Amino acid sequence: MAGIVLLKTFNTREEAEIVRSLLESHKIKVILKTDDAAGFYPQMDLSEGVKIFIDESNQKEANEILEIFNESEDAKRE
Repeated sequence: MAGIVLLKTFNTREEAEIVRSLLESHKIKVILKTDDAAGFYPQMDLSEGVKIFIDESNQKEANEILEIFNESEDAKRE
């Protein structure tokens, strides 16, 4: 059985939720860890960020999906 690994730490819950939805649409289960009191205090996101964990067996596919997401976000900023 593969372990759980950190995929990425995000600055905001919103960005992490977008990536979580994207990964889950590809059948990759996600564990989202944040220290914002279940969304009641979103300003607390910045203390540790919002972490997405996945099963190690999905790491390659998740990294590819994340790379495509990052490229699309970069294109929006240009």
